[in-house]
Amino acid sequence: MKKILVIDIGGRHVKLMISRTKRRKFKSGAAMTPREMMSQIKPLIAGWKFDFVSMGFPSPVVNGQIASEPKHLGEGWIGFDFEKALGKPVRLINDAAMQALGSYRGGRMLFLGLGTGLGSTFIWTNTVLPLELSICRTGIAQSLKIILAGLGWNGLARRSGSAKSNSRSRN
Repeated sequence: MKKILVIDIGGRHVKLMISRTKRRKFKSGAAMTPREMMSQIKPLIAGWKFDFVSMGFPSPVVNGQIASEPKHLGEGWIGFDFEKALGKPVRLINDAAMQALGSYRGGRMLFLGLGTGLGSTFIWTNTVLPLELSICRTGIAQSLKIILAGLGWNGLARRSGSAKSNSRSRN
């Protein structure tokens, strides 16, 4: 049976998994480049046997290629040769699409993932459509991501009894 190394690249962490029991993660962030990520991944997967790599990336991916630099990571991602760096075949997909596929059980599904950003994917019969809903404008210079983040922060403030609204909700 073929083994797949799954890499989920996020704005706060990079998560690695080859089975339910073999998992690793490390911090990412605004300064992390693909070379830096590879230097952290290699010692963590030393000794792991795998045939392929499936990688979720937090930016648009078109035909298996990164289409734009991510907002929450460093630069240098477009055109980076992950297959050469890992020595295995790599399938690259939008990170929200990867998460959606992991929970898909058939039929139609709209996936919304709230993390560092807002990931969104629509799945139906043999089709995966990553969406960029977070950039949809909903009013004067406000994106859906900002509004949802604001609703979340305001909800937390109400539940904690704080009358003061968090300034992050208005960014």
